[in-house]
Amino acid sequence: MEPNDQSDLERQIRAHLSVVLLLAALVGLNVGVSFLPVAGGLRVGAHVGLAVLSGALVLTFFMHLWSEKRLTLAVLALTFLLLAAMMILTWVARHDQPEMTEYNSAAPPPAPHHVP
Repeated sequence: MEPNDQSDLERQIRAHLSVVLLLAALVGLNVGVSFLPVAGGLRVGAHVGLAVLSGALVLTFFMHLWSEKRLTLAVLALTFLLLAAMMILTWVARHDQPEMTEYNSAAPPPAPHHVP
């Protein structure tokens, strides 16, 4: 192994170790967020954001996505945008109700007892 190859290998090892330490810090931050006294939706948003960041780090460094061709990255970006659009549309439509539909919030009446 040539000296240049050795220094390149050491640089890659340092980069991967720093990413592992960053991922460990993100896991610690995720645990810390769960103990914050904030609203449930804000907490879920923080957890999802940290999970997306962790996933992006894993994809970029450990799956070597940073060295892929542009077409692969474009397909990945399109997939992410479509997923985000589906999630946003689902969140926006969560209270949509069909026309002329009645919703009863009371408990249903008890079933009659039939003795054979």
